[in-house]
Amino acid sequence: NNSKSNINASSSYKVRRGDTISEIAIKYGISTMQLRKWNDLQSNKIVVGQILKIHGKESVKSLGDNTVKKNANTYNYTIKIGDTISEIAEQFNVSISDLKNWNNLTSNKLIAGKTLVIFSDNGPNPKTEKNVTSTSNSIKTNSKTDASRIHKVAQGESLWTIAKKYKILVADIMTWNNLKSDRVKIGQKLKIYN
Repeated sequence: NNSKSNINASSSYKVRRGDTISEIAIKYGISTMQLRKWNDLQSNKIVVGQILKIHGKESVKSLGDNTVKKNANTYNYTIKIGDTISEIAEQFNVSISDLKNWNNLTSNKLIAGKTLVIFSDNGPNPKTEKNVTSTSNSIKTNSKTDASRIHKVAQGESLWTIAKKYKILVADIMTWNNLKSDRVKIGQKLKIYN
């Protein structure tokens, strides 16, 4: 079968277990906002078995190979302590609004350890020093958010109770500690950015 015959038509994608809306968008070389718009999604929640409509010439071709990079390359940027959204946007020569759209950010607040997806023509700019002051103040209002601590899992604790204790998300704890599941053992040490 030659998939090229389908390239100009819209296609569909069946959501599999473990899929996220941002991963599907990257796979097809589109933004999460486009994907949500085409499917009238009010949020980033998708369910296994859901059929998503994908439009555009690249839809079939981009599955599984690197042809998603039509005009831009895809970068995964891990947020470091002290990073601001404006500095990252400037570093990759993209707008703050695009950066927020691609990663479904509702505010300028960043969490160290999280990964941002960035579509950029020319990649990170090594010359970018601390030229950015406009939005950095609003992000760094609470310097304590930059600090990490180690939490030792006690008997009866779960990721959910730990997340509740520190007022953070279970998903964040899993990301910071590279956890594959939400199960934890007594005595296990977890990194917490709070």
